[in-house]
Amino acid sequence: MIKMWQHPLLLLGHGKFHYKSAILMFLLCICVCFLSSCGNVKGNTESQVSETKKFKNHASDIWSASGNKITFGNKIIYSIPDLDKNSNETPDLYTVTKDLVYVAYFSADNKISVICCTNSGKIEKLSSLSYESYGGPNAVYISFTDARHGYLLYCSDPGAGIMGKMLWTTKDSGHTYTPVKDLSTDIQNYPADMAFRNKSNGMILTSYHGEDTYAYITNDAGKTWTPYEIDNLKGSNYVNGVSIQKDDKRNIWVLTLQIATNHGLKTVIYTSNDLWKSWSKVQNSVQKAT
Repeated sequence: MIKMWQHPLLLLGHGKFHYKSAILMFLLCICVCFLSSCGNVKGNTESQVSETKKFKNHASDIWSASGNKITFGNKIIYSIPDLDKNSNETPDLYTVTKDLVYVAYFSADNKISVICCTNSGKIEKLSSLSYESYGGPNAVYISFTDARHGYLLYCSDPGAGIMGKMLWTTKDSGHTYTPVKDLSTDIQNYPADMAFRNKSNGMILTSYHGEDTYAYITNDAGKTWTPYEIDNLKGSNYVNGVSIQKDDKRNIWVLTLQIATNHGLKTVIYTSNDLWKSWSKVQNSVQKAT
């Protein structure tokens, strides 16, 4: 950097032509500094985004949650007053449209609370689910197939490495939930995300905890679950499921995995345009996980 600044200064004493060159060099240096600062801003922004919840469709760049704050763009729509401070889990959001989002979180009354928010600021408390008979607060995932039908997955604290997992469903926009099944023995490892593409077909991704399976699918509305392979990953040490989301703009599903090999942990993105029948690795999506 010093040499870049020194060079035009040395040109100043050598006539009109070199004076213009010095001015051009000076302007070039300013542009370089500006672009460099933009890169730093981008890096900081990406770091901040990584700390927030990853959401489940094309409106994920509009809705977000951090702590007890639900935001739409740069506007705070709602500050959850009864968020359980003993839970480290950020509320889970599912955006039905850019105007409507469903939120599930652990509340201070030892319940799972479900609310809906609109970008105009309308908040409605929909339901509360008791989970104490299954364990403590650890993680909750919510998914809707339309404005009325949806699913909720509760995961308990893993006592002695064993995590309780309970699946509920709603048919009235989240006002009431009915149990589907205790998935504690059906789903191995620790759930990392859940999505349903319609009322019958769903997927649960899991992070590695001793078992090789990283994805499970159901074709009967959550009653039975079977291991599911996204890709031939037999050469890996283990695989973490990270997220699955619908991109309505492109009418595709986007799925993210972390793959551990002897060379380290890498993040890989896959897409499907045929309702999960096949998945294609996104070129240039492979990144070293941090």
